Amino acid sequence: MVLYDTEMIFWHTYYPKEMFPGVKPLEATLSERLEYTASRAASMDASFREVHARVRQLEKEYNEVQLKNEELNKGN
Repeated sequence: MVLYDTEMIFWHTYYPKEMFPGVKPLEATLSERLEYTASRAASMDASFREVHARVRQLEKEYNEVQLKNEELNKGN
């Protein structure tokens, strides 16, 4: 089954060994896997928002520098 294979590949790829010490990935319950996946998604979303805010700030600073540079070039 394709969905099962995809889910198993994901779980084996991203399974955090420290999350369930001594437990093999397939022994973790579906609810434990879903809880882990949800927490990872929330963490990645928060990280994305932080990075996106920083990019917007850098773009703003860059545009301000460009405007000042253009003003200085017009003065010369």
